[in-house]
Amino acid sequence: MALSTWRDFIALPQNRAWKGLDGNPDAEYIFNEILSREENIIKMFDANAIKAPAITPVVREIEDYSAEQETAGRATMPFSEAGITDPAAIKLRWFNKQAIGAMVKTVLLPFGIDPAQRGIERTIPKRANAQWFKNAQYYVIDPSIAPTIRIVRHIEIIQ
Repeated sequence: MALSTWRDFIALPQNRAWKGLDGNPDAEYIFNEILSREENIIKMFDANAIKAPAITPVVREIEDYSAEQETAGRATMPFSEAGITDPAAIKLRWFNKQAIGAMVKTVLLPFGIDPAQRGIERTIPKRANAQWFKNAQYYVIDPSIAPTIRIVRHIEIIQ
């Protein structure tokens, strides 16, 4: 397995609840352009390594993107509950937030996270300045699962 793709997210058996998002432009954008960006994968991995919710470093980018889409009347995956009283609309927003959590987990799977294991819920730190996401998961790396990717950091001397 290389980096996880949108097709991986849709195809994974544990993500069957979100198969209906296939073709959803906002969901695909968030997965492909925010969560799968290399610098964001590294930030999520680092947050996860200190037992903070993996979404912490990217949550504002997700919320800002969603807010832009809602303001423009193009939102296909809304999160904001401001002024929403309809129970079905509130449930949809909860469903969408859960889908983002599943996307984060899918992106981090190649690092050796057990896909069947549920994450450990934590409060998103205030420093993340999240408006709509309050809690999220961090994931335990399973030593019995060989990672298929890794983050390599090193210092190079340039002269």
